[in-house]
Amino acid sequence: MQRLLWLLALVRPRLEGLVSHIGHGVKWLWEFDGVRAAVLPLLMFFVGWYDVVWFSVMGLIVLLLIEWPIRNRPNWFYHDRIRFIARLVSSVLTFWVRRVTESALALYRLAKKLFARIQELPIKQRVAAWCGVGIACLGIGLWMWSTRPIEPVFESRAAYPIGASRFGLTDEELALRKVKKTESMTFWILKDPRAEAGAQKILGLMPTVEAAAIEYEVPAWRLAAHLVLESFGESTAQSPTGPVGIAQFTKKTAAAIGQVKDGKYLYRVRNGVIEDNRQNDELAIYGAAKLLRMEFEFFGDWDFTSFAYHSGRGVVTGWVKMYISPSPVGKGGKADLQKYLVSYERLYFDNSPYHNTGSYAIYKKLMLPKKLGGTGDFGPNYAFKVARWMELLQLCQRDHKAFDSLAALQRFENEKGVMVARNHRMWSYFRDTDKVYKDRGDLEDAIEAGEIVQVPNDPKFGFQLRLDGNGSLGEADPENRELYIATKPETAGCLLYVMSELRRFRQVAGERGAKVAELPVFEVTSLTRTIEYQKRLHGINPVATKAISFHVLGAAFDITRKGLSEADQRDLEFILNELDSLGFIGWVPENAAYHVVVAPEKEPIEFFRGVYGQSSEYKSSARVLTGW
Repeated sequence: MQRLLWLLALVRPRLEGLVSHIGHGVKWLWEFDGVRAAVLPLLMFFVGWYDVVWFSVMGLIVLLLIEWPIRNRPNWFYHDRIRFIARLVSSVLTFWVRRVTESALALYRLAKKLFARIQELPIKQRVAAWCGVGIACLGIGLWMWSTRPIEPVFESRAAYPIGASRFGLTDEELALRKVKKTESMTFWILKDPRAEAGAQKILGLMPTVEAAAIEYEVPAWRLAAHLVLESFGESTAQSPTGPVGIAQFTKKTAAAIGQVKDGKYLYRVRNGVIEDNRQNDELAIYGAAKLLRMEFEFFGDWDFTSFAYHSGRGVVTGWVKMYISPSPVGKGGKADLQKYLVSYERLYFDNSPYHNTGSYAIYKKLMLPKKLGGTGDFGPNYAFKVARWMELLQLCQRDHKAFDSLAALQRFENEKGVMVARNHRMWSYFRDTDKVYKDRGDLEDAIEAGEIVQVPNDPKFGFQLRLDGNGSLGEADPENRELYIATKPETAGCLLYVMSELRRFRQVAGERGAKVAELPVFEVTSLTRTIEYQKRLHGINPVATKAISFHVLGAAFDITRKGLSEADQRDLEFILNELDSLGFIGWVPENAAYHVVVAPEKEPIEFFRGVYGQSSEYKSSARVLTGW
């Protein structure tokens, strides 16, 4: 111990001297103009000149607003906490403004000295020196330009990670995604005109539903949600694939359930006599409750239970086993789910074309229609639909008018004035308050008012506009083409975000060892149109709808599918599905293009507008490249 103290006493003066010398050296460097002058360019390089200038101006304004009460001392200022906060903010802003100002002045003085020295040189050396300065400035400019990203990457949706953020989702992130996914099912379960009547029928059967739920110890609202989702409460409902009745049982499933109530069976064959009670509402409800109980005892999780009710236990366990592999797995039931901490949302979301690819292949096959090589089951979404129906049934019981209004939004009026379901993958709707652009005058007024903004034709953003040939922007009105290369800020932000996330997704996959090809520059073929233009377009392109399109709201864009590889289409569809699952967009693959619509809700609109607002480069490029 004494030797250690003696050693410390010996070393201490040397350490103090070293610290003192370092302190003096840092101070000397900071006071040297060249070093201090570098602070501002470094800030501009890492943060961006726009942010530095903006923050400095705002700092001066806030500083003045704080300094005034500090100096004039109004009565409210004498509160200790307010005075402390004001002085703290004032100190921080003063330091920032002073340092930025000092750096700018130091840079100016350094440049002034350099130019003065050059002017003192003989004429030949002076010319050579000025040429050298010019070449250096050009070289620095080109270097800074070349180090910029090819396409800006915008801030990800932190609360609901998509794309590359799928690699390593936390339980909290999964829970948030589950909520958004459940909400996004509203369209899928209310688009059918039978939804209101079906909800009322099931609510009328709630005494039987509750009795069956008690009998088999299952949640009553979950049981009710299954019934309305399966048949809209129709006793005579019959599927083309065989299931019948309010609970949609096949003969095989009904026979496997056995007795359901008072010794009665849903379906059995005894001594050549067929007993089929699948269209008996009471017995079918009890049978549904018993099946839910049987599946819950196997999986120990209600989401997996609902999925198995719809798709069959074998489909569910096959997916679970694939997800867990190559780890040792049992039957794919409760024990495996608990051992490997597999929640339904983790099974659903924790896969992509570049990780857990076997699990993703099963998901894709279940979600694809038969004509595209899938099973046409769409079962993975079933548990989310059940969860949403549970909420909506309770809303219908509590406030029937609110339920009807929500349901009506999910449909559209056909040419005969009848509300019909949307049968494609698109989900979105019009509101009475949505502004429709009728003619060129409306577009010109919207541009003047800033309602719609220009879109740049610049490949660095990952896309370019088709301005020539068939299917080009403004094809039906080429004299006024510039009017059709603009759209609402949220639509422009959505286009930017899709392209950004797609490239980030590929980049992260490559960093993780996946073999990825370079993405092409995608081509945008449609932005905002007018009703007048839509009618002209139909004469050129028979595929164009005669009805009101989302393009006439400035809410949609089209990305061509022509020339895209299978991998490019797969990854683009993955990103679109990601945003669709959060309820941020609706999209549909048309014959020649992907048609994408921003959801008409507050959250996605504000988010995509924020994306558009993040990039001053985008807005300046739009002004330059469109000539406005």
